[in-house]
Amino acid sequence: MTPEEQLIVYDYESLLMGKRLNFQAAFKNNSTSRKEKEAGIIWRYAIEGLLKCTAKEAIVYMTDDVANKLKLNKTYAPLGINESKSHIDFRYFISLAFPEEIKYDIYIATISEYKKVCKQDYSVEGSQTNIIKVNERYPRNFFFGVEGEKHAIILLNYVISQYLSDMSIYELYMFFADTAKATQWLRGKKLYSPLVNLYGKDTIDYLNYSINQNGDYNFYYYLAKANVAIAG
Repeated sequence: MTPEEQLIVYDYESLLMGKRLNFQAAFKNNSTSRKEKEAGIIWRYAIEGLLKCTAKEAIVYMTDDVANKLKLNKTYAPLGINESKSHIDFRYFISLAFPEEIKYDIYIATISEYKKVCKQDYSVEGSQTNIIKVNERYPRNFFFGVEGEKHAIILLNYVISQYLSDMSIYELYMFFADTAKATQWLRGKKLYSPLVNLYGKDTIDYLNYSINQNGDYNFYYYLAKANVAIAG
């Protein structure tokens, strides 16, 4: 363990023993990569040194209760994660602690959660495959905060690629401009929750935030908004 790592661990131990309420040495640098490195040092020490388990075991058994008792929740805020409003993805933190063993990809992790919810039970109508059975719910706060918006965007792009890939950009915007029809479609694809929690039930905004991050489709966005206003 390097002197820097020892300092971070000592800081964490002091917090754990109640000698202080917050970190004093860790998370003072504004660099996100530096903060992630320090969080990784803390989580590795907690997992190996305190829990006496491996990285793979930690992925299986880590819970909110365990993380809170070990005061690992104190590492959330420095990384911009609001504990009360965000879904805590433990694999992310464990990957910081064991980067050689655990790889983290938010796209893969998000699609994995979606498939758990849908359980891959299908019906086939012509050339289109539809999800027909739901066996699980999304994790708590999965669609809240910055991370929640990332999940929502990833999933809408995913279901569009699976079910609406034959539509042009114009056709997509016109489809989502039909609020009732688009809302029903999103319900069927288990994406009603992000529509409500993040976009105020505005189907066009959900689409636009998901596919138009560079502003390339602004014309179609304003056209769709105008159509809604005229229809309303």
